[in-house]
Amino acid sequence: MIIDRATQDRSTHLDLYQKQLYELPRSIGNLTDLVSLRLTDNRLITLPDSIGNLTKLRELRLYKNQLRNLPDSIANLQNLTWLSLSLNRLTVFPESITALTNLTGLLLNGNQMVVLPQSIKKLTNLTHLDITGNPLMDLSVLHSLPNLRTVKFWGINLPRKYWIEIRLLPSALRIVDREVVKLEIKNDKLNELVGKSLIKLPRDLQKCLLIEINKHISQSHLHLSKNNLTSLPFEIGKLTQLTCIELSTNKLTSLPASIGNLTKLSHLDLRGNQLTFLPSSIDNLTNLTHLYLGGNLFDFLPDAIGEMSKLTHLHLNANYLISLPESFAKLSGLIELNLSSNNLSSLPLHLDTLTKLKRLDLSQNTLTELPSNIGQSIDLVHLNLSGNQLTSLPNSIRLLRELTSLDLSGNPLTDLSILQHLPKLHWIHFLGRYL
Repeated sequence: MIIDRATQDRSTHLDLYQKQLYELPRSIGNLTDLVSLRLTDNRLITLPDSIGNLTKLRELRLYKNQLRNLPDSIANLQNLTWLSLSLNRLTVFPESITALTNLTGLLLNGNQMVVLPQSIKKLTNLTHLDITGNPLMDLSVLHSLPNLRTVKFWGINLPRKYWIEIRLLPSALRIVDREVVKLEIKNDKLNELVGKSLIKLPRDLQKCLLIEINKHISQSHLHLSKNNLTSLPFEIGKLTQLTCIELSTNKLTSLPASIGNLTKLSHLDLRGNQLTFLPSSIDNLTNLTHLYLGGNLFDFLPDAIGEMSKLTHLHLNANYLISLPESFAKLSGLIELNLSSNNLSSLPLHLDTLTKLKRLDLSQNTLTELPSNIGQSIDLVHLNLSGNQLTSLPNSIRLLRELTSLDLSGNPLTDLSILQHLPKLHWIHFLGRYL
């Protein structure tokens, strides 16, 4: 509908941010007047060949989707100057991009590419390149790009003066390592490591940090949020006195198995990274009470998560989950569960074991029905079901006698009479209105 209207209006700009799109219709190719197309934060796996018809495009943003390749027709977008493919699932550099000789900005961070092809030399107008978070080993081909002024790698902006004069980019990275990473770590102050643009942690992490931890044993917290870390050293598993780790807003793609050694952890914050899986050793973290995994790239959870029986707060929002493991039923101590903005079309019946839940957020999924026994979560106070496809509510919902707020907006419900049985319900959001 949006695309049809944009075609009729001969729109030049179209923004489809967070529209829960799994695919684009071929009719996107009819928008031949488009100059800017933004498809940020959707669920796109492929693009139709017809996108090559948008020959007037100057800006194409495909940030945070699930693309593994691009159609050959992308090569037709000869007027494109800015292309963002950050946080997708590319393992190979799309050859069709090398035909876009007017590109000045190319963002490829947060993918899994291991090689930059020699054909990238064709992008002679490229001035800005972001390849952070890709396991690339050889960047020597970049010396052939005459107008490249900044390359972002390991989360650090490397001005041309660093690497074109030295002739070898690895040498420049060692300079950055010495001037940025070691400078910050040597302070031995855990609370000074937030937002310092760290690109990695030294292998002698234990030596650098244990002194400070031992001085403040009752505050065994490691705060490394808002950096540019793409990995953690295996040695982090030696910091066995840690009870809290803050690693939100980094660029982590995996966790070392040694994290399972941190059995005293009660708080682990990994929000806003690029994680796709958890190591099996995670089941050792049996003292965890707070686990935050929102804003990553998970499409499944390991059964091991059910071993964290002390969890009271679990956030899994803004991922790509399509189902929950059977072991989820073991998390009977949960007080707060956030599953919003995933791909869940149904919930398992065994969620009736979560009888202590007070806050449950299931918004922005594709649920068509709720488990018939949801009423077993009798302590629920806040329930968010907005942005789903619910056509009715189960009878057991009348058992939620403690419920005070309920969000039903964006669901095709026609009968809300069952809500009259909820004595403490003070706030309801439905059809865009607060009732």
